[in-house]
Amino acid sequence: MKDENINIDIRLLEKDEVEEALEFQQGIFDGMPRKEWFYLVTRDEFLGVMEGRGKVGFLMDGDREMSIFSFSYGEDDLLEKYGLDNKNVMIVHGVMVKEEYRGRGLQRKMLKMAVGDAKKNEVDDVAATVHPDNIYSLRNFLSEGFEIMNKIKIYNGERYVVYLSIT
Repeated sequence: MKDENINIDIRLLEKDEVEEALEFQQGIFDGMPRKEWFYLVTRDEFLGVMEGRGKVGFLMDGDREMSIFSFSYGEDDLLEKYGLDNKNVMIVHGVMVKEEYRGRGLQRKMLKMAVGDAKKNEVDDVAATVHPDNIYSLRNFLSEGFEIMNKIKIYNGERYVVYLSIT
């Protein structure tokens, strides 16, 4: 499937589609060889993003879901855990790509989309966490201009906080 051309569309999810998001995320997670690299967003977290200032969605290839993403703005509890003082920050909660679509730059495309949304909403910065051993995701964030800010204990292990100033 790697040689097949894909057309990328975005499908944002509504609250009544939270089960679809959870099932898709779990399906990707189940196939991951290094599960400790990933954090599964919970039902309540997805709903919180959907009900607040954020987005949960799929990158689509026609009618096929390729990946899931979620991001939100200014969640005080996470900003504190991440060691951030600024409250005008977008948090990228997760980006997971189906195995057959990996290696096509989808995570980077989602990061560019998220940064574009942050700029449109006059947000100062974008932050996320990445497992230190997940060189693939870390490389994607760094190539998009993010920097490693610190290392924290969160999500049952240690993760880098990666940060991009967009102001």
